Amino acid sequence: MEDCDAELKNLNVLIGANGAGKSAFIELFNMLNCLFDGELQEYVSSHGGPDELLRFGRLVTPQIELGLFFGKKRYRAVLRPSDDGRLCFAEERVGSGDDGYLDIGSGHFETRVREHAPEIASVNCQAFHIIAVGPGSLIRQPHPIEPCEKLLFDGSNLAPYLYALKENHYADYARIVKRMRVIAPFFDDFYLAPDDGEPEMIRLRWRETGCDVPLGPGTLSDGMIRFACILSIFRYPKKLRPDILLIDEPALSLHPRAVEFLYHIIKVVSEYQQVIVSTQSTELLNKFKADAVLVVDRTGGKTSFTRLDEDELEEWLANVSIKELWASSIIGGQPTL
Repeated sequence: MEDCDAELKNLNVLIGANGAGKSAFIELFNMLNCLFDGELQEYVSSHGGPDELLRFGRLVTPQIELGLFFGKKRYRAVLRPSDDGRLCFAEERVGSGDDGYLDIGSGHFETRVREHAPEIASVNCQAFHIIAVGPGSLIRQPHPIEPCEKLLFDGSNLAPYLYALKENHYADYARIVKRMRVIAPFFDDFYLAPDDGEPEMIRLRWRETGCDVPLGPGTLSDGMIRFACILSIFRYPKKLRPDILLIDEPALSLHPRAVEFLYHIIKVVSEYQQVIVSTQSTELLNKFKADAVLVVDRTGGKTSFTRLDEDELEEWLANVSIKELWASSIIGGQPTL
């Protein structure tokens, strides 16, 4: 993204063409979470270095500029690439209320916001992109049994997360199991026990109703695994809930009944958390009111975010659905140069 400005509400549904910037926008919050945790350089390294994060590299884009508003709290940072493959803070500022910005330094490689504005650093953003769930994916492999309070970005630690949830927050775990049965009535429960021969490892096993034999992860469909991840994301124990929850393409490979259930979960959770969802699913899109939708367009290399206006679309929506307006290019979100 070359330039982007977006005002977010409690519920935000991003739609747009492939490559418009939806996933990049969600990934920004993943980077932000690492930045606030003091792990910016680890994030930069794991994503191929600073030139992979700068649009067309440092010769075209010399720096990343961030400006964020969390209610009355404000944060600004300018990040520039160093010669040794890191991002360096060329500027870092914080602000609150009607006061101006406080300059908290430059030339450092990890944030100083925790020292000067811990209330900003405590903003918890968790982003998820659950895409690799097929045969051979990490989510189907054995994982170490260890303390696990949250899912990873790709959901690959689902088995140890559910194990910890069952041990420490059983009511939340039980709700996940109950909702799994809505889309898979034959599902009885997860079988969360140490692996045979590897007592320190655990796999995503389960039991079918009426059968005591545990079944391996290879017998779970992609849709069932993805839905289990979605339920786990939205069923975080109260004290562990993030302030901002972002999910990229949650409706992938889900049955229409599961998509309907997903919509209701998103609506409920958005009443007490800020939720940002990107989707190409017209069935999911069609369930939301227009004013929850942000249309993402890319024109001339710049990404723009336009929130739909329910009143402006009133005459259209009296006769056609939002998904039809999108398909007809009336509200944008289509491929452009």
